[in-house]
Amino acid sequence: MGKQYTAHRTLLFAAMTLLFAACAPLPMKDVEQKIAPAVRADAEQIPVKFSKVQIKVRRGTKIGRFYYRPLVCVEPFGDITWGQGRVSGRDIEFSDIFFEEMEAADYDVVGDPDRLFEQNDEMARAEYRIAGSIDEIVLNLCNKIDFFSRDIGSISDGYVKVKWQVYSNRQRKVVYSTSTEGRGKMDQASFDSHIVAIQNAFGSATANLAADPKLREILTRADVNADAETLTGSARAPGDGFIQIPKQKPYASALSGHINRLRNATVTIGTGDSFGSGFFISEDGLLITNNHVVGDSRFVQVQLISGREVTGEVLRRHKGRDVALVLVEGNGFTALPIREAPAIVSEEVFAIGTPRNRELTTTVSKGIVSAVRLDKRDGLERIQADVDIHGGNSGGPLLDASGNLIGISVAGYSSAGDFTKSSIGLNFFIPIADALARLKLEPADLPKNYSAVKSLSKIIPGDAD
Repeated sequence: MGKQYTAHRTLLFAAMTLLFAACAPLPMKDVEQKIAPAVRADAEQIPVKFSKVQIKVRRGTKIGRFYYRPLVCVEPFGDITWGQGRVSGRDIEFSDIFFEEMEAADYDVVGDPDRLFEQNDEMARAEYRIAGSIDEIVLNLCNKIDFFSRDIGSISDGYVKVKWQVYSNRQRKVVYSTSTEGRGKMDQASFDSHIVAIQNAFGSATANLAADPKLREILTRADVNADAETLTGSARAPGDGFIQIPKQKPYASALSGHINRLRNATVTIGTGDSFGSGFFISEDGLLITNNHVVGDSRFVQVQLISGREVTGEVLRRHKGRDVALVLVEGNGFTALPIREAPAIVSEEVFAIGTPRNRELTTTVSKGIVSAVRLDKRDGLERIQADVDIHGGNSGGPLLDASGNLIGISVAGYSSAGDFTKSSIGLNFFIPIADALARLKLEPADLPKNYSAVKSLSKIIPGDAD
């Protein structure tokens, strides 16, 4: 009898062991929570924004269990399978989590979720975008009831593995790939604890991304003012901040005879997802555009008429006059001749730029000067012309009938109230003489071997206000 009882007890114990094993949680990886490296005091963080996260788990994949724990967990028991297939992470607020974790690690993240109205200029300043793919999920749930036997939801334990890609808007390619892990729990029973656990695990994985030394290196640059100095060789007195640029021989014949040279001098300037136009004022790489085209970026992508792209560095800006000075490396660029005489009402003018679409680079349009007006709001003079321009023309040159530079495209009216939509012939341009003065640029008769770039101050970037 004793032997039979012992055998029954052994069988019962084995059965219970199998039952508990079948209802045990899936093994969960331990994840080390790393600390983001400190930001150097002399460093500048490069703007970055969240693109998206996708969950790439095959439909029907077993990702976890409703598990059994005596006196704590109640039915249901059994496996949890992923039932959605690929799904965008934005559906469960991953973008907000990304912003919070990256900002907490002192990255410059655009797209603050607390801002009710998104500003395009804020979003456009991002030089990099980051996206992720969740390829692995583990989720264990314990269903609970309260003292009155009412279902109160579950507690949860979650794990994710995220593959990340960092995309450069200037280079238009992925510049870094890595993966991180994260683990998150929800110890208070609720009906959405499984979502919270995955969110917390994603936050953990994002924090580990923020701690990646390589990412910090990509999204950090040294403070350009840390080694500021004035180069020798300037033709002006040291410290006055002016840059002398060689005068180009003015054109005397009709613009059509040298239109290709004028188009060669015009560029498309990109920052993030937005773009505008610009033009060279020196053969050694100095060009001008609108300040609102470059935004707060220090580096921009400059597309030449050939389609070749080079990196430009913003050296100076005057926000009130809405002009900026940009430098690209190289020599032999085609520079526009600058006309000293002001615009004359009724004279024929031409605009060159990239209206509305990057593929429409160096588009030429024609009109006349309608008026020269003083804006009572800021006291600044603007050239009004009916030459047709659109969003994307901003920062491009306004030329006289011979092709000499007299102004810079800046703004216009449209029937829809949006400059990016359609022009109605009420467009405005910054007089080139005032733009040069605000940027502390001075055309001068200089020796052939003179280099404007070698003579400019290294105290950059700077506000010329």
